[in-house]
Amino acid sequence: MMPPTRTPTLLFPCGHTFCAVCVASHKSKSGGTSARCCPYCRGKIEHVAENVSLKQLIERFGEKRRVFEEGKADHVDEVFPDSRGGEEKQGGDNGGTR
Repeated sequence: MMPPTRTPTLLFPCGHTFCAVCVASHKSKSGGTSARCCPYCRGKIEHVAENVSLKQLIERFGEKRRVFEEGKADHVDEVFPDSRGGEEKQGGDNGGTR
């Protein structure tokens, strides 16, 4: 779902997210009433919108991956801190709990 072509698109009211290309393809191939249904849950699609939060997360990941692949970081942990608190350690107080 790498933006801008495959921007994450949120379906309402079910809340499922698909890339914009997939949503458009579903609409054009399905036709009729099934084009107005979510491909996952078959719930009625009333509105679609860009999933901004997911888009920002994907863009940040893509930028970090690019930095690492271009060799601008010596170690993967410089770009992708581990899930055990890599960023929190740099930021200071973590509440004293682990």
